[in-house]
Amino acid sequence: MSEKSLAVMCGFYCIDTCTYYSFSVVIAGGNDLSLVWSANRELPAPENTTLQLTREEGLILLNSDGIKIWSTNTSSVSGMNISSSGNLILFNDEGIPVWQSFDHPTDTLLVDQKLIEGQRLTVSYSQSNWSQGPYYATITSALGFAAYTEVDQGPPMMYYQLLPTQNMGSANESVFAEFSQVGLLVNMGTRAQWNYGEYNVIPSSDTVIVFLKLDSVGHLKIYQHDSDRGLVELLDMVGEDMGECQYPRSCGEYGVCREGQCSCPISLDKIQYFRSVQSQLPSLGCSRITPLSCQQSFKRHQLLEIENVTFFNVIDLGAAFPDIKDINQCKLACLQNCSCGAAFFSYQNITDDGYCFLPVKILSIRESKFPRTDFAYRTYIKVQVPNDTSFPVPEAAPHSPSVKNSNFTAIIAGSSAGAFVLLCILFSSCQ
Repeated sequence: MSEKSLAVMCGFYCIDTCTYYSFSVVIAGGNDLSLVWSANRELPAPENTTLQLTREEGLILLNSDGIKIWSTNTSSVSGMNISSSGNLILFNDEGIPVWQSFDHPTDTLLVDQKLIEGQRLTVSYSQSNWSQGPYYATITSALGFAAYTEVDQGPPMMYYQLLPTQNMGSANESVFAEFSQVGLLVNMGTRAQWNYGEYNVIPSSDTVIVFLKLDSVGHLKIYQHDSDRGLVELLDMVGEDMGECQYPRSCGEYGVCREGQCSCPISLDKIQYFRSVQSQLPSLGCSRITPLSCQQSFKRHQLLEIENVTFFNVIDLGAAFPDIKDINQCKLACLQNCSCGAAFFSYQNITDDGYCFLPVKILSIRESKFPRTDFAYRTYIKVQVPNDTSFPVPEAAPHSPSVKNSNFTAIIAGSSAGAFVLLCILFSSCQ
């Protein structure tokens, strides 16, 4: 394949030191590779694993002992091919598809690929650890297309939502999100479309493939892979819609994110309650100087008000406590519940008719300037008053968060990967 060509191929893709592999679909061109689908991402295959295409079960991955690692579990298979758009297809004797990778998305949506209700885009922990990470995106008839982070205490937290606002369809239509040449279409009987055309995105063609990807740190981005430049990031959907501070871990636990800068919460009473986990890396978050203790009197717990900030999860009104509408009741409920880490309150007109959020796990706290909203926000973080309250307030020196993605080596095997035996590899060369 020449440097100027673009190809969609399937084969073995390796991680880390190339001792484990996934059967994958990749885009190759411009001296770059883009992984867009994997069969066995959460169970990487060791060396000496074979790939077989069978009539009775479709594609099968078998380890050296003959134990099945993964299969399409599809009968009446007579062949397979891969489309120029990246869809791996198994077909029967009549040429009718009986299985396709587009029906089983991992972390990527290619053009004309749908995410239907009940499916998820899920991330890996990192590019060297393919076990399932904490972020996912899904679509439901109630909430539309939404991205969440899982936490070790409490339910998943929403940090992005695309919900239809215009009635453009029939209520009998199915619920799905579809990535298209012009944007992300969300269909729930009514339709909403996130249109990226104004950002000069080049539609997919013989030399360009565009796709949407949810990455290991929760970024929901649109990429372009072309034959000249390889992989190019085009647009951050969450950042464009809601600002870069909307990501749940942009500044770590209890870190305050303002215009991409990370700092620790600072009180108005001149007492330092938080410090950086690592002073040189403020994006790693903050910790309480005096840990909360439920064994001592609640009188030593107080709520520290932080001005002009809120929590990323306040966009999910369904996560608010339904029986608490008053700001003072919200604060009291947090103080009376030791597991509550902070009280976040949002309202439109008056503070006795709003929404109360009482999360246990406090991830990044963001600036309260949400675009296209008329809500106001109040934030109260729970702290424990220390015996010695002489902590000085440190000089505020904001730093940029340092969450970055790192690349790792990937190999597509033409006929083998290490000691693998690859029985067939198909590709579609784009002229």
